[in-house]
Amino acid sequence: MFVKSLPSRPRRYYQRGTGFADVFLTVAVMSATCGVALQQVSGVRRGTEELNRNEAVKMLNNSLAAYLDNGGSIPAGASGDTVLSRMKKSAAEVTEGTFVGVKGPFVDARLKTSGSPQTNQPRIVWDSGKQKFAVASEGAGWSRVYYDDAEGLQDHGTETRKYLHQFASESCWVWDYSDAGTGQRGPLRVGVADPSVGQLPLLDDPVPLGPPVINPSSGVFSHHDFPLSLTITNGNVPNSSEVLYQINGGAWQVWQGGQEPLEKSLTTTVTAYAQAREMNGYTDSDPVTETYISYFMRGQGAGVFMTQTGESQFLYDLTQNGTNLSWGKTESAGQSVSSLELLPGSVFEAGEGESFELGKLRYTNGVTRAGTNAKTATVRLDLSLSVPATGTLSVDLPVRMMNTIHYPWTAENEHSDFLWVPQYTSLSQTITILDRQFAVSILAQADSAVVEGTEIKVPIGEGVSADVTLIATVTALD
Repeated sequence: MFVKSLPSRPRRYYQRGTGFADVFLTVAVMSATCGVALQQVSGVRRGTEELNRNEAVKMLNNSLAAYLDNGGSIPAGASGDTVLSRMKKSAAEVTEGTFVGVKGPFVDARLKTSGSPQTNQPRIVWDSGKQKFAVASEGAGWSRVYYDDAEGLQDHGTETRKYLHQFASESCWVWDYSDAGTGQRGPLRVGVADPSVGQLPLLDDPVPLGPPVINPSSGVFSHHDFPLSLTITNGNVPNSSEVLYQINGGAWQVWQGGQEPLEKSLTTTVTAYAQAREMNGYTDSDPVTETYISYFMRGQGAGVFMTQTGESQFLYDLTQNGTNLSWGKTESAGQSVSSLELLPGSVFEAGEGESFELGKLRYTNGVTRAGTNAKTATVRLDLSLSVPATGTLSVDLPVRMMNTIHYPWTAENEHSDFLWVPQYTSLSQTITILDRQFAVSILAQADSAVVEGTEIKVPIGEGVSADVTLIATVTALD
């Protein structure tokens, strides 16, 4: 039998691999998965931060309520930092064994805050209207509160508190009392009659006390006026109140009368109020604040040689940390070379329109060989400030020298060297003191100096020294 063979099918070879669509699909799936994971992590983090803020606000408000119930007080205009600081203090004025309540701090001394939240971000703020802490998205506040052991080691000081309840201190009873009833019941402290002290009338409705008077009143003072003598006068009914005051937001103190010196500062703030004594029908007065401003700067002048040039065989040396430039070569042993030294000024304090010594240039005329002498130098003058802020202002002072050849047959006054210094130099930088701008200009002056254009020319006799004093003056720009 004849069988016809069929044509064979062509064999195809396939190479398996990853196409662009596969890669794109894989990346899309991974991106979606990562996005979900990141959202979950971000949500957990935001939830933790929100829980921290809410719990912190709850804790702070509970502590504040206990603080106020135990004689604490919050002055008008207080910030959240001030409230937290007051709750860390201990009572100062109570007599051991007679007070009823908590004498120590009301929050853990380790409590610390971190601030500067971004715009519209949730934060912990102090609501002065409601007198409580809250979470808000605007206003000055804290991002979170946390515990810091180093903060717990700080001395947070004491304060005067007004205790409404006290155990007896003048009788053998649990509570001090008087025969005249007050219409009130409970463990309230009632003054015992003392014939030497006038008794105050009992009032049905509490009357606000008048604020005390602080003297001097607010103003701008010269730095020479300090220390200022501070006095506070309480014009209320005698024995109705005592005056509490604080300086620059410090601890509250009871005014003892007399005078208190206010130390020198750019800004000094004194706040005071009359605090009602117990059971006399009065309430605390509004606080009054006086602010004392003084525009001045404090610092010291210094400097260093930056560059120097000389004659064809110029020979020089820098010593004393670059503040002493000596030059030239002597003809024989025992002779001294010439030098120019920068002497720093003393610590100064100056206000508007006042002058101070920034430093001195001292030129010493020695015997030197021709061709080895200096011709010019540049001195960088530094004004190092500690008030109003730590910093250094600088300016370059160019000087010129001429060294006269010393011939033995010439007169002594013909052996003089000469130094030229700019008569006026100004610092390009300005100084900001509080809300004002000030400039500093420098005047060079010396004995026997003559003015030549914009410079002063100072002669220096052979073997002697001459000083150029640099006087700085403070000028207001507004």
